[in-house]
Amino acid sequence: MHLKINTIKSKNGTYKYAKLVESYWDHNKNYSRQKIILNFGRLNSDEDLKKCQRILQQHRQGNEFVKLNDLHITSSKSYGVFHITKILFKKYGITKILKKELSSTKHKCNIFDIIQALIVNRLENPLSKNKAFDYIKQDYPFEIDCKKDDLYSAMDVLQNKKETIEFQLFETLRSKLNLNLSKAHYDITSSYFEGHKCAIAMYGYSRDHRRDRKQIVIGLVLVDNIPTYHEVFEGNTQDKTTVTDVVDKLRNKFGLKTTTIIGDRGMLTEANIQNLESKNQDYILGFSKDGNKITEEILQMDIPIKESKSDNAKITKSEKITFKSEDKKEITSTRGYVLCIDKNTKKEQLETLDDVREFIENELTNLRKNYLISQNNKSKNKQSYENLVPKVKKVIRRNKKLFDITWKEKKPEGFEFKLNNSWYERERKAAGKFVIITNKKVTNACNILKSYKELNTVESSFNCVKNQLGIRPINHYKELRVKAHVFICILSLLIEKIMERQLKDMTAQNAIDELKRIKVCNVETSSSMKRILTKISLKQKEVLKKLNINI
Repeated sequence: MHLKINTIKSKNGTYKYAKLVESYWDHNKNYSRQKIILNFGRLNSDEDLKKCQRILQQHRQGNEFVKLNDLHITSSKSYGVFHITKILFKKYGITKILKKELSSTKHKCNIFDIIQALIVNRLENPLSKNKAFDYIKQDYPFEIDCKKDDLYSAMDVLQNKKETIEFQLFETLRSKLNLNLSKAHYDITSSYFEGHKCAIAMYGYSRDHRRDRKQIVIGLVLVDNIPTYHEVFEGNTQDKTTVTDVVDKLRNKFGLKTTTIIGDRGMLTEANIQNLESKNQDYILGFSKDGNKITEEILQMDIPIKESKSDNAKITKSEKITFKSEDKKEITSTRGYVLCIDKNTKKEQLETLDDVREFIENELTNLRKNYLISQNNKSKNKQSYENLVPKVKKVIRRNKKLFDITWKEKKPEGFEFKLNNSWYERERKAAGKFVIITNKKVTNACNILKSYKELNTVESSFNCVKNQLGIRPINHYKELRVKAHVFICILSLLIEKIMERQLKDMTAQNAIDELKRIKVCNVETSSSMKRILTKISLKQKEVLKKLNINI
């Protein structure tokens, strides 16, 4: 094989044309002939000649060169997210754990491969199980021999092994990620339901604002921002009823006996606090703002606001409590109360308070004026007092204490109202403030506040599970599969959290958006077929570098 250059002279000048040719022996005519492999056309510069020489060298090394019109891309499948998930699975021991626990002699399909594919699907493009099956068959880069029913069987196996898998993942990640075990953040959320006849789907307090839908409740524990343990409860479960069981699980199953439990005010009850204190369990909990004498007293205290900080905190009081535990032992515990204030929240709440005050004053004034006009009207079309009362109550709604109403059924004005100044000033003084209760020795109030504010990581995780990983709506009706669906979402969240520990200044979702643009394509010619990756962009290279992963 060599480069053949022909020189052609014409009236306009001399031109050179290049061809890549291969010599062969023609046995029929008994002489050597040449076959044209590639026709380069006219050479316009020395650079054109060098290019032809490079192609000749590559061809001699076995590379195939074809015309663009002879190239056909027969398929294009997502590859980036799959590859990163596979690498992280292996690097952090997830593959080893799942393969061991999901091995099943009852099923012909590979349970691990299906679960890994469902997790990749959640990360890349959350879909229902029907569409997830289409994704596995058409867009997943790794071929899995399975039927649609195998996906449900795989979910059943996964959920049956949940507790063992969660514990083994925690034991592996605590060392591989060097987890800080001093704090565990716990919170719950709800997710509405589209399935039918599921035993745990019930009506309850909806955090999705879908009171028309049955729901489930999900509790999630993060240790050092890593999802460690989760539980799925019936849809009418209240926050405060889940605390004891979750704490017992963390202490007895995961061995987190010296870890501080941090939770929101929805979990605060005297029974829960006593239960924690009887077990010498440290806690930091949000304290209910309304209906508690201690809170009312603390919220009226002054707290200095430093301009350099958005939040400020101070130790207000501590008290010793003595009670008897369930086994009749006398327990004495010291509880500390920390008053916190956020200056931005204070500004917003004061503006809202004044807006509400002005709105109610205007509405009540108009109602009173219209009623008075109606009563002085000589026609029979007068507004009744019975219709006036619900209108007034509708305007006041949740702000009953803000205004004092004096009803005057037999008077033409119907009622009188005035601002409850003491309540108004109380609300102004409490604006932007909240209280934290803890049994830890408080030496720095701002550190307690910082630990409590880290609960936002659980809320952001729930937001990720609901919106990015697409947990809702839930369409299953078997309790086991509803829980397995949640478990797959939590495992997907785990991958995102591991990624974020390395990405630092980039969110996992932004990284995934870049990675899912990396495709693997089947390219066919008349004589061969190859699998090639799309060109890696600069942003994709940046993500891969931060994750310390090569493709």
